[in-house]
Amino acid sequence: METIKKERAAEISAQVFTARDAMLSDTPEDNRVAFLLFDSAVETLMVRRVQELSRWVLRDSISSYIEDDRHVMADLRDFDQ
Repeated sequence: METIKKERAAEISAQVFTARDAMLSDTPEDNRVAFLLFDSAVETLMVRRVQELSRWVLRDSISSYIEDDRHVMADLRDFDQ
């Protein structure tokens, strides 16, 4: 798990540093690329944070932790679900 986190951090770092280099070129095309890379990096971080926070669920005012390997199966035929 720790190796995966390090790989993900390296991927985001690569995006940010590539965006920085593109901004230093200071051409409209490179600035567009930099914007997209920064946007992608920020979105990736937000999605990961939301995933982390969504594992915590409030039930009867007691927070409980949902394990990663536990999946909630949706039954699309059950409208009362």
